[in-house]
Amino acid sequence: GLFAWFKVIIFVFFFIVFIMLIGSLKFMPARQNLAAHSPADAKHPFLHWILPTKIYKAIEKGTRQWLQVCNQCGHKQDFWEAGGVRHKGYGEPTKLQMCENCKKPRWHKIRKKTTFEADQL
Repeated sequence: GLFAWFKVIIFVFFFIVFIMLIGSLKFMPARQNLAAHSPADAKHPFLHWILPTKIYKAIEKGTRQWLQVCNQCGHKQDFWEAGGVRHKGYGEPTKLQMCENCKKPRWHKIRKKTTFEADQL
């Protein structure tokens, strides 16, 4: 009795893991060919897949109001383009991320864009 239940549980566990591995391929940007639509969508395939379009666009619009600035070299990058999500966020956190300019992991300050930066970037 107990051994039979154990075999069933193990079978179900491995079946779920197998389905998750096969299903995770649909989240790969190369599989979805999202880069053809826009480079920003390629960095957020899971959000693009799971959320309705209206909510996805609202999150994108909210996140594009934020900027990440490298503390080492001062390189500025749109937070959405960097792969981040910061919709309805507040404060100015500092995160360790890869700097596109330095090509090394550096501390970046995440802050709201000024009106001038919003027009420029």
